[in-house]
Amino acid sequence: MRQLIQVIACAAVSLLTVALAMAFLFLFLEQISPSELFTSSAAFRVGFQATLLFGVLPAILFGAPAYWWIWRQGQARWLTILPLGAVLGLLVFLLDSALISWGVGCGVLVAGLTHILARRWLGAKPSGC
Repeated sequence: MRQLIQVIACAAVSLLTVALAMAFLFLFLEQISPSELFTSSAAFRVGFQATLLFGVLPAILFGAPAYWWIWRQGQARWLTILPLGAVLGLLVFLLDSALISWGVGCGVLVAGLTHILARRWLGAKPSGC
């Protein structure tokens, strides 16, 4: 159980990191092409909050337990983890099909960062399983 909690923590840190990256991306896009809808600070907030809001369930509720199970099976490799993130990112389709590329991109980034953090924290293969 401790290892699952560690994977959830890795996923949460990864999601926060990607949310910050998206916030800065939204800010940058607003700076280079100002819109009438947002101020720069609003664009930053929307990027951060939308990424967290749309990503928390796929990353924490589905992604972290799936990663933990894959890791316990000794199959936590880039070729299994990144497609998992892409599939979970597709869940944003349920909200709006226009968000698919954003959801898949964020899902892959969160999965990749989670894999990097988990490998450092948990090790490459499970011990004592």
